[in-house]
Amino acid sequence: MILGFVLIIVAVAALSAVLGAYNFMKTLNPGTGSLEAAQEPAPSERTNILILGIDGGVNGNGDKLGRGPKRSDTMVVVSVDPDLKKVGVLSIPRDTRVRIPGRSGYDKIAHAHAYGGPELAMKTVEEFLGVPIHYYARADFEGFAKIIDTLGGIEMDVEKDMHYEDPAQGLKINLKAGRQVLDGDKALQFVRYRQYPNGDIGRVRAQQKFFAAVIDKFFQMKTVWKLPSLASQIKECLETNMDPEDMVRLGSILARMDTNSIEMAMVPGRDAMITDKGHTLSYWVADKPELQKVVDRLLRGIDKDANSLIKVDVLNGTGVAGLARALAERLAEEGYTINSVGNFSTQDIKQTRILNHMEDSDAANSVARALRRQGIQARIYRDVKLGEEGDVKVTVVVGEDFAEKAGDGGTEDGETP
Repeated sequence: MILGFVLIIVAVAALSAVLGAYNFMKTLNPGTGSLEAAQEPAPSERTNILILGIDGGVNGNGDKLGRGPKRSDTMVVVSVDPDLKKVGVLSIPRDTRVRIPGRSGYDKIAHAHAYGGPELAMKTVEEFLGVPIHYYARADFEGFAKIIDTLGGIEMDVEKDMHYEDPAQGLKINLKAGRQVLDGDKALQFVRYRQYPNGDIGRVRAQQKFFAAVIDKFFQMKTVWKLPSLASQIKECLETNMDPEDMVRLGSILARMDTNSIEMAMVPGRDAMITDKGHTLSYWVADKPELQKVVDRLLRGIDKDANSLIKVDVLNGTGVAGLARALAERLAEEGYTINSVGNFSTQDIKQTRILNHMEDSDAANSVARALRRQGIQARIYRDVKLGEEGDVKVTVVVGEDFAEKAGDGGTEDGETP
């Protein structure tokens, strides 16, 4: 699941150090047609990238980067938050039961790539998770193994014997437990192994350990001499619709992050045998309420439990009735405790502002991030009012900049313009 994620980080670091990132990035495989970012993120907004690992042996006839009718073996959304300096990684099991746009009934999410390449895979994931997917990165397993070999292997503690075969995928896993250096082939076996007692939870934890080991190995001093070879291999096995500037920006953020800031999870759910279109198949059925919580935390940066501890007053600073009520409802959806909704002392506020009543700025910064998700760049002002624990921590004064975001706010909210 971490293949494309590792490649992006390694690519940027390698190219910045040796070749000049921009010029090299322009030579990367540009994907198919004129596929562009589904929605360009603002510089301070979260960026969501769909990582696709291509199934090398099923639904053949495609080339090694997956052009042609190949299913995705691995599907992961990587969400980078430059503001919080955190990364969320959500693994989507290949058998997850979804509706694929343009097709009837339900299907396995891995089939989206076979039906319509990365563009359809992006649309399917967007509709399934309810978040924008800005970019994709598509990589092949063979290239991953070569990169690990160039790095000189990765030292890992394999906690258990790993044995598994799947002739349909050409997959054979045979690893012994113990501390050892994994070459490219063994590393690929390690990250693709699934037979843990706790299922993909065990796989996620193992891959997280592997990811940390790869990053540590890459940034060892002796790796510098291998950068030209790494750059060439990455060019061969990584395809993306990211512009060179986007790759440099995201890669530089990722390369500076502590691996402890990376949170990994998988789509929560259960196995089920379901009959669709006359065929009974094994699916992974998502637990939608739990999935919403995971998506909020990992891909939106919303912690509703933490937000519930923040009391907020929302005041209308404009002559447009209903704006404070509309914004309060959106903040409440993210878990904030709305203390009151009313009018500000003046009605000529152009830009929404935040009044911070606390000694620290944590609560105000949290609300500011929530407003940015609404398209509002609010300024924070100190307005400390020391009081009893549980008092209002933040006041939001709604400005005219929210009017076009709110639509028809209505008038039945108790406010008077």
